[in-house]
Amino acid sequence: MFAEPELWQPAVGPIMTRLSLKVRWWQLGDDQDLSFVGYPQVESKVAEIKRHLEQYGQQIHVGINWHWLHVPPPAATGSPPWTFLCFTAEPPLSAEEIATYLAQPGSWTASHGSVWPGNGAALPASSQPRSVRLRSRLATSDGPQSWMLLSPLPRGAYAHLTRVRDLVLRMLAAKIHGAAGIVVPKPFDDEVGLMHVDGSPGELFLPWRTTAMLVGGSEYLGVLQLPGGTVGHVFARDGRAVLAVWSDQPITEYVFFGDETEQIDVWGCGRTLALTQRDGRTQQAIEIGPLPTFVTGLSEAAARWQAVAAFENPRLTSVTGREQLVFLRLVNTFPQAVNGQLRIDAPRSLGMESRPVPFKIAEGETLRLPLVVTLAPDANSGPQPVRLDFEVAGHRFSVHRALYVGLDDVRVEAASHLKDGVLLVEQHLANLSPRPLSFQCVLFAPGRRRETRQVFLPAHDRTSIVFALPQGEELLGQKLWLRAEEIGGSRVLNYTLTAER
Repeated sequence: MFAEPELWQPAVGPIMTRLSLKVRWWQLGDDQDLSFVGYPQVESKVAEIKRHLEQYGQQIHVGINWHWLHVPPPAATGSPPWTFLCFTAEPPLSAEEIATYLAQPGSWTASHGSVWPGNGAALPASSQPRSVRLRSRLATSDGPQSWMLLSPLPRGAYAHLTRVRDLVLRMLAAKIHGAAGIVVPKPFDDEVGLMHVDGSPGELFLPWRTTAMLVGGSEYLGVLQLPGGTVGHVFARDGRAVLAVWSDQPITEYVFFGDETEQIDVWGCGRTLALTQRDGRTQQAIEIGPLPTFVTGLSEAAARWQAVAAFENPRLTSVTGREQLVFLRLVNTFPQAVNGQLRIDAPRSLGMESRPVPFKIAEGETLRLPLVVTLAPDANSGPQPVRLDFEVAGHRFSVHRALYVGLDDVRVEAASHLKDGVLLVEQHLANLSPRPLSFQCVLFAPGRRRETRQVFLPAHDRTSIVFALPQGEELLGQKLWLRAEEIGGSRVLNYTLTAER
């Protein structure tokens, strides 16, 4: 329609005369209109339309729809005439696709980390053709905003709770990964709307409203690791923070967020977090399941502190009895200089100091706090959980991180199972380095003589060894200790597991 000015200008003239002083944001075409995709000289055409519309009053913001699979239109002048691009696709993107597609190299999320709970792992850039052809949709300081259409799953094809979970997860994924606007294209629709055709609320209205009220207009701070392994996402607004969290499997997390916190479900029902005593500490029990839940009332400054506190180099060489220095990077997120203290709760085999460590940080300053680690002979290889308990500016909170024992070039895995009364313990070793390695592997089982094997690992290769323990029924439920000592080197890799049927 916009190709012929003599057709559209007389039609929009009365509308702009009446509304131009009230409405500043305009979209060219409805939510299904993708006619500007592939349009020749789209920048000059949109600029021409914008100049004409602004003749009726104040300056306006103009946007157009764009397809996820097409590269955003380039701006020859460096400042495109459109203020926003509203992205869409058919079928709609899932939450995982939104997270993957927006976390492309060079985007805001790529530098801040992209973690999407469910598996709790960082999401890599997809290698699928649909993702490869995508570019970063995130707005820069001088570029257009990224909006996206979010159409709920159809009512007739999916169960109620499936639709609720999908809607909230996609809203959170879009917000986490930088979408400036999230739009439901058909809000009044019995199948894919938030309300029915007659205007009454539908089954998705409350989940949409709850999520929008809690995270709309907020700043995404980052991920928050909970002690049980669940990964949550933190948003901040007006000095307070809210945590959005969910888990594929139901779990109860025990953590202390403060005295004014409340847990709210997707329907907006809130409850005070129950206090419980665990390991001599007052903690709050948070019930987490497949449906997202929100924890409100967190301090924004404390939440920012928790999000950015990290070990600069969390990997430790697997050499026992030698002091190793790791640096904990802290950023003062409070509006003034603060004094505080840190207590470290870590496995005893790491040999870390358990006494309080005092510190002082000026406003806006970054502190590199040195910590000493001395591995014991029985220190397990792989990730070791470390709880960092802080008391800062009247706030008490914990940060959960991990130190990794062993370099990246060797990985050890183990498993056990019972077969014909014999307990078979399988040890898998992978050499990721460019040079061959040799290890002496030892299995310690309670009340049994130790079993020893020698293994040679070629470069970039993997091998497995099996220990067979007779009368394996006696060992079920007991802890087994696997130890791999490098021949001709100083590394010792430990792995413990519980004997299983």
